[in-house]
Amino acid sequence: MKKVSLTAKVFSGFGVILLILVITNVTNWQGITKIYSVVDLQDNGLECLERLNNCATLRRDFQLYGNEKVGNATKNAGDSWQDEHKALKNSLEVLEKEPALPEAVRPAVKDALGRTDEYKKAFDTLVTANNMCDEASATWGKSGQAI
Repeated sequence: MKKVSLTAKVFSGFGVILLILVITNVTNWQGITKIYSVVDLQDNGLECLERLNNCATLRRDFQLYGNEKVGNATKNAGDSWQDEHKALKNSLEVLEKEPALPEAVRPAVKDALGRTDEYKKAFDTLVTANNMCDEASATWGKSGQAI
């Protein structure tokens, strides 16, 4: 090392520092990219949860108020539920296609996506039952007035 010129020593020192900086930056870039993908995955999961909670709330409201529009709503709870159900299904489809989704979790998301159709059938049954109850009450009211 004594025979190497000072210029070569300085350039090799800067070269080592530059190499360390490049390796550190590449590692940091990969870490930040992974963090962003995990945050996106979490946001998608939270959106699915929010949509599911909205469906549950609207189902409850439909059971309470039926086909009535409550407050300043432009739709009744049943129609709003249908819209929210579509949004839930879309959110689950986006989550299922997320590349950062762990393979161990993917079957649960696929199962939840499959159950959205069952949930819709159950809600449609609730709507039918509510409509039948309304018709029966109206018929009973007319019969009572006729007597």
